[in-house]
Amino acid sequence: MIDLRGLSEKVHPVVMQFRKDIHHYPENAFCEYRTASKVIEHLDKLGYEVYYGDDTNAQDAVLDSLPSSEQSEREMARAIADGANADLVERMRYGKTGVMGVLRCGEGPVIGIRCDMDAVCVDEYDGPDHIPSIEGFRSAYPGMNHSCGHDAHTAIGIGIAEAMMELKQQGKLHGTLKLFFEPAEELFAGGRAMVDSGIADDLTHLFAIHMAVSTRRTGQVAASVVDFPTISKYDVHFKGQNAHADYAPEQGKNALLAACTAAIGLHAITRHSSGNSRVNVGLIRSGSEQNLNAVPGESDLVLELVAFQSDVFDFLKKASEDVIAGAAAMYGCTAEIRPNRSAIPVESVQCNPEMIDIVRRAADNIPEIDEFIPAGSLRGAGEDASLFIRKAQLNGGMGTYIMFGSDLSNHAHTPVYDVDERTLSIATETMIRILADVMG
Repeated sequence: MIDLRGLSEKVHPVVMQFRKDIHHYPENAFCEYRTASKVIEHLDKLGYEVYYGDDTNAQDAVLDSLPSSEQSEREMARAIADGANADLVERMRYGKTGVMGVLRCGEGPVIGIRCDMDAVCVDEYDGPDHIPSIEGFRSAYPGMNHSCGHDAHTAIGIGIAEAMMELKQQGKLHGTLKLFFEPAEELFAGGRAMVDSGIADDLTHLFAIHMAVSTRRTGQVAASVVDFPTISKYDVHFKGQNAHADYAPEQGKNALLAACTAAIGLHAITRHSSGNSRVNVGLIRSGSEQNLNAVPGESDLVLELVAFQSDVFDFLKKASEDVIAGAAAMYGCTAEIRPNRSAIPVESVQCNPEMIDIVRRAADNIPEIDEFIPAGSLRGAGEDASLFIRKAQLNGGMGTYIMFGSDLSNHAHTPVYDVDERTLSIATETMIRILADVMG
């Protein structure tokens, strides 16, 4: 009998130390040079095959999501100054920060674990009741904070790596483990870059992990999710004709009014009986401060469409195109619709119900888990873990998204966000038990 609880307790100090370290040095999307460097060094020390740089990051589909070369150079220099391995950082230039660790244990299933690494552009709270402030690992970088739990996800991945290497050395495992440490999840771009590189093509099982979302309390675990949305953003450019608003307004074709009319019409699109959806116009830009007495001849609008079934999304997209064309025609303008340059679309996916029993078997052996939820909800939040899950499914495999509740994580993307440290222990043991089961 393998003492999986003892093994989890053994690796827990490593998990905690790793989480605090990368929490203190948060990094933005495609700038995770220090974090990725630390992951690479740790996996290499354990004896994993480690892939990064060009091997794990295909950038053709995410070029517009990458930071400028100037920003990348600044972030690379800062990472090195804060302890990153300079040679590793150089191999990840520019933005090739996705990492994969591989543990081969002979014939058997190919299991992928998705952990994300990027932080969020928000200051961290510095109050006397905030644990990272009390214990001295609060973000060292103003305006950057691990306020979505990705530091915890990465640390759990390191704990999994420690434990599974020990089980391999004991001859307890069969198959292959792939640990994916993903950059730029917040842009839905890191998953696209890693999946497009081909490293997930042979998966039989994919498990993605995340703190909280609809599991809001320590001790809750959701084995899968519903409401994995399709999300796409679009840039709309209205082209009309400038004119002087006083001398000759009749000569103008007002692109600003076309955009405003479109925004109202888009928000008025009827919903679909087959499933939930959302339409949002997040930006309208038009006119010039230097020419305030002009009829605006150009205007830009950014539109987001969210749906949980493909037919509902298709309905929204067609209705949006009709609304935009009609608004443009009302004012004698033209309208061009194109995918938003910086937002990578994500697709709706359904977790495989067979995975619920796998997670349940692990959870049943962990007394700290007091509520097992077969299927939780993402509540409309986007997640590019769907790209990994869909890739596994397209290849005949299975995938799921596991959420671990945490008492302190109910305010994601805000300065006060934190993770209950007990949740890291629960999550690490759960994943160790899952892998020991599937690869045993």
